[in-house]
Amino acid sequence: MVNFTILAGGYTSFVASYLFNSKAGSLTLLSQSPTGSNPSWITSHPTNSNILYAVNEVSSGVLQSFTINTDGSLAGPVEQISSGGNSPAYASALSTSQVAIMNYGSGNGEMIPTVSDPLHFSQNASLITFPPPDGGVSHPHMALEHGAEVFISDLVSCIAYYAVRNYSDFFIGTLGCRQNLEINRRRLSGHMENSRIYHTTPRKRSSSHGHLRCSLSLHHSFYTF
Repeated sequence: MVNFTILAGGYTSFVASYLFNSKAGSLTLLSQSPTGSNPSWITSHPTNSNILYAVNEVSSGVLQSFTINTDGSLAGPVEQISSGGNSPAYASALSTSQVAIMNYGSGNGEMIPTVSDPLHFSQNASLITFPPPDGGVSHPHMALEHGAEVFISDLVSCIAYYAVRNYSDFFIGTLGCRQNLEINRRRLSGHMENSRIYHTTPRKRSSSHGHLRCSLSLHHSFYTF
């Protein structure tokens, strides 16, 4: 028998903690930890599983940090900061001590640095605005780190963006629809070890297109530990 504690966010004002009993196949609600409105995406810190980040998917978007108690409940928010836009639908902690947050409603996002420890945010993040597809509006909806690059998928159009680190800054390129581009409009799958994502990025700042292929992957806003 294996027991899992599952944390689940959603369009509520709390993150729920559940105990899953694999032998009985049962799911028991343990607690509901208050957050801001609509913690629709939650994600853990890459090296400290006791730290959790949550978006508030509202018109004035917010990123929050929490610690996870031994009983699965959350302590906090320890700190929160503006996402810089409207309706952030995704956040991901990066290996660079930054948290990427994508604002679905306003076509922009930020790579927010943490300071002193992973629970506290710097106020110096630069807002990244993604170029809209022809005749449309950009809806960045995921960020996937790979080496010095962060790939961002667009929910509506057949477009992916990439942000490339240049010292402390990022610059943006676009991966467009080509014959060898199979883009999952909602999520990019992170199976790098299986060579399921291929890309060629320009060495200089330019509007050149690279090549990206990725497979479908379904994600839900929950976290197990």
